[in-house]
Amino acid sequence: MMLEGLNEKKKIMAQAMKTSDPKLYSSVYGEDGQILMEGGLLIQGREHIENQISSFMGLLGPMDVSYETKDTWDQADLIYESGHFSYTYANRDEKAFYTGTYVFIWRLDDNGEPYIFRNISIDD
Repeated sequence: MMLEGLNEKKKIMAQAMKTSDPKLYSSVYGEDGQILMEGGLLIQGREHIENQISSFMGLLGPMDVSYETKDTWDQADLIYESGHFSYTYANRDEKAFYTGTYVFIWRLDDNGEPYIFRNISIDD
C-alpha cells in the first residue's frame, strides 16, 4: 500500500516534468521539503523548490523522467527510498541526458499521504 502511494507521487513528478509544470512538481514536497543538489546547494521550502525547478524546466523544456526504485525502508516516521533516475527530452528518441542515483526521504501528512521531506540526488 505504501509503495503505491510513493509511486503515485513519482508519477505526479514525471507528469509535471513532461508538461513543464513547476507548481505540480513542487506539490509533492512538504512545506519544509528540501532538495540537496550536486555541489551542496540546498533548496529549502516548497516555494523555493518551485522557483528552482521552474528555471530548470524553462532551460530544458518538457522532459520524460523515470525513477527506478532499488530499495525502501522505514525508520521511525520516515520512509527512505533509493533508486536510479534518468531524464530524456520529451517526444524525442534520444538517450538520457541526465542520470543518477536518488534518495527520497518521505513523511506522511496528517491524512496519511506521503510527501517528500528530503531529496538527495547524485549525478552519474
